[in-house]
Amino acid sequence: MFRFAVFVGEELEISSLAERLEASSLNWLAVYAGPRVRVLCRGIRARSNEVYALAGGAGIILGKLFETGRTGEPHRHAPLAIEANESRAICASAGRRLISHYWGRYVAVLCPDCLHGATCIVRSPGVALPCLRLRVGNAFVYVSSMEDGAQVLNHPPTVNWDYVAAWLSARVNGHATMLREVEQLLAGECEVIHDGLATRELYWNPLEIARKQSVRDVTAAIAHLREAVRAAVRAWASCYDRILLALSGGLDSSIVAACLRDAPMRPSVTCFNHYVPGPASDEREFAQAAADAAGLPLLILPRDPQTDLRPIARVQRVAKLWNLIHSAELGGTEFELASSTRADAIMTGEGGDQVFFQARGALAAGDYLRRRGMRPGFFKVAFDGARMDGESLWRVLGQALRAQLPGQAWSPERDAGGTRTLLSSDALESVRRGRLTGHPWLTSSVGAPSGARWHAAMLLAERPYYDPLWPDANLPDPIAPLLSQPVIEAALCPTYLHIDTGWDRSVARRAFERELPEAIVARRAKGDFEDHARSMRLHNLDFMREILFGGALVRHQIIDRTRLSAALSRGPSASESENLELYDCLSAEVLVRPWIA
Repeated sequence: MFRFAVFVGEELEISSLAERLEASSLNWLAVYAGPRVRVLCRGIRARSNEVYALAGGAGIILGKLFETGRTGEPHRHAPLAIEANESRAICASAGRRLISHYWGRYVAVLCPDCLHGATCIVRSPGVALPCLRLRVGNAFVYVSSMEDGAQVLNHPPTVNWDYVAAWLSARVNGHATMLREVEQLLAGECEVIHDGLATRELYWNPLEIARKQSVRDVTAAIAHLREAVRAAVRAWASCYDRILLALSGGLDSSIVAACLRDAPMRPSVTCFNHYVPGPASDEREFAQAAADAAGLPLLILPRDPQTDLRPIARVQRVAKLWNLIHSAELGGTEFELASSTRADAIMTGEGGDQVFFQARGALAAGDYLRRRGMRPGFFKVAFDGARMDGESLWRVLGQALRAQLPGQAWSPERDAGGTRTLLSSDALESVRRGRLTGHPWLTSSVGAPSGARWHAAMLLAERPYYDPLWPDANLPDPIAPLLSQPVIEAALCPTYLHIDTGWDRSVARRAFERELPEAIVARRAKGDFEDHARSMRLHNLDFMREILFGGALVRHQIIDRTRLSAALSRGPSASESENLELYDCLSAEVLVRPWIA
């Protein structure tokens, strides 16, 4: 898979660090050398993972870049050699032009003369390559994989236990990582290094985009979102010869399948569906209907409730925490299928729930009240929110009104802990007092309405680009086209439009209702896999006790041993939230272990 490493600092130091990393593998290729900058790459692949050179040696862009600004065609691939005038425009804007005129999955390194000795690192909005930043001596090192970062550190990093607690309570996703010595560059952010100092600036903020969004009615929102989704899916499809599509039969993955049907550069696409027998969990009928409508073949892959989770104890070194259970259960099957079909990408509908606004109708009703006041339309929106949330109209009205009061706007801290029962009281209190649950999108837009803040926070959810359980360099690229910058921006219309008529993701449903089977458009609920999750937990109970009871999370008082003992002693009566929390704790435990061994 594609990886990069960028070294910024004094010539002797960065040359030594680059040589150290190159010595760890024969696959590294030096792709750029500028004043006080070295860039290495591996896994370059035509059309999908590339290197774009700015004219005059002014910088380099790593990953995948599509044009939007000059042509108005979101599916057009950017040229690998960017001509002189455009290179100057990109550099003169310190990379802002990349945000406004391009999109994709990239990290840009800019070091032109016009920056007076400074170097800019810009990470793309939306679907983004990881970009971790380490300080090694006096040098700044940016890597996409912590496995590579570990090769150049002079001393072992230390675990940031505050981050671990914050992730377990609120799925934090700001600058902090699991390691105190490592931070991440955020999506749509620029870091400028000058005279040994680094400063950051947020170039792209969904809340600011939502505030300036010109789309204000449902009809325009539907047309705008439909165009953006179709263009993004087709753009990513044009990067690959053979694609696997994870087709659950839900709305989001079915929309992706529909967009692939008449793509002008359609690759060979094979759909697959993981199923669990049972009236509430078997989604094969919906998946087959979506595949038939798109004219795509579908493979059915059964899920095993007796999956052995012990292999997750052997993980690669990472800097971020993730729930590993999906990968442990299904990753091997998917990668074997990719190998047999020679697929170079696995595409999903991931991110649709967040981008298309699936929950919190009461917050959307509050947004209407904030934007338009107590008009007659407010009660219609409140009724839509009540229908979507399954709440009483009076409760939704109360929540919408309370959100207007000073200090009552929604925030991640307000939700911290939620249904979590295993965190110790001290850990939960420190999370609520701390700032790790914050994110610059939210902290820099304190006046934004609650629904918009919730929508932006949901966009922070990430899935690892590199799977820590499957380190094979030849794995297919993970592609989530619904998390592309043009799709997100199109979806940032007023939140109450997304709950119109009382349906979640209403704009997306109506944008694609003609291409999708009626049964999928009308689906309100996903398959219920709780019995499957419970069976898998019971099958792995001894392993989970072995890992967690004597583990670092208990020793550092992140989780309460007494509560953990009670949860792991329960039989089939354990709740859905408790199963999820146990799987999160198990994942966190095995991911911190390589750093404390």
